[in-house]
Amino acid sequence: MKVLTWNIQSTKGCDEKYDPQRIIDVIESFGEVDVICLQEVARNVPVYGGADQRQVFEDHFTTHEGVWGAGFSTRREDGRRSEFGNLTLVRSPLLLDSRTHFLPWPAGDHPRIPRVAVETTVRLGEIPVTVLNSHLAFHNSNERRDQMLALTDIREQILPHSPSADNADQIGAYEQPPVSQQVLLCGDLNIALESDEYEQLVGENGWADCWGIQAELNSDDDRTATCGIYDHVLWPQGAHIRDYFLISRERLSTDADANVSRITVNTDTDASDHQPLLLEWLD
Repeated sequence: MKVLTWNIQSTKGCDEKYDPQRIIDVIESFGEVDVICLQEVARNVPVYGGADQRQVFEDHFTTHEGVWGAGFSTRREDGRRSEFGNLTLVRSPLLLDSRTHFLPWPAGDHPRIPRVAVETTVRLGEIPVTVLNSHLAFHNSNERRDQMLALTDIREQILPHSPSADNADQIGAYEQPPVSQQVLLCGDLNIALESDEYEQLVGENGWADCWGIQAELNSDDDRTATCGIYDHVLWPQGAHIRDYFLISRERLSTDADANVSRITVNTDTDASDHQPLLLEWLD
């Protein structure tokens, strides 16, 4: 299974131009991708180019099913709705189940964007795996920590589920979802690699960084920056890391570790202020 994550900055490139086709071209340069996780996707938001970007991507990737999660949905004077959130595209027929989770949005005087996590359960060979596509708060570390804890709680709710012994009553709204063997969290987490937040993430929160698993398997590979390579106005600190693939540490085993075969970062494109990451995961 190939999973791509990318904060596309509402398709705004480092040349300040909004261009969905540029994003599509870069995604397609990775070849056939099974799960495409995009953050900062805008629908009918004038300051973000005005296009219905969700519709543009779903219309193009016709071999994939789209799962959309918006942090807000407001009606405009022209009758359209302005929305902003995350889009996950899953290649048919791999999508088994899906839902959207709203993340903590505590009151405060700092700039705030309502955040969500898009949950999709997909088939990896014969194994169901849950993918969480999320984008965490930028302006406030306490808000970001609350959101990270919420994602950890979601993971813990997903993994213990097992079918009821009596399946006769499991119909309609009571039908049991597929039992995931692993949870993969990806996206722009706005957490710096060298920060205390990252240490909490891979410590008490129980997440394992897939890049670390890859590094053990491919020791010659250096960690690659995912942000700030080209946009030095928004990111004066320059190239750094804030986009991740994470999995539940408790579910790791020697065999599971080996399944993370490679993570690739496209550092050539300036179609966004972030770079796209591709995870290749073997069944």
